[in-house]
Amino acid sequence: MKSIVDDITRAWNELDPELIVRHLSPDFRYDSQWVFDYLTYDGYVEYIRGKFKTLRERGIPIEAVTVEDPHLGGRMTKIVQRLDDKENVCYYRIKMENGLVVKGDLCMF
Repeated sequence: MKSIVDDITRAWNELDPELIVRHLSPDFRYDSQWVFDYLTYDGYVEYIRGKFKTLRERGIPIEAVTVEDPHLGGRMTKIVQRLDDKENVCYYRIKMENGLVVKGDLCMF
């Protein structure tokens, strides 16, 4: 699992969605505290590709690092976005089954 979390961290640093997509189960589900409804595999793939493209085009700096998860154990990706004087921090957690990511959660803690 650590190598997959490291790939997710690398994906955010390089803005390369394929580093995430290649690990997703066809049954993948994504939830975010900032999105009203969940996304399934197809919706998430479209979303993350578009999000990374927008971040690249706008030159928005992202810094991601793999960290310990103090709430659930294991590892997760800490994502920091800096805009002007603001720093937005969020955490990307995953759940795995049979070697694939079946759940992704983006939250502020």
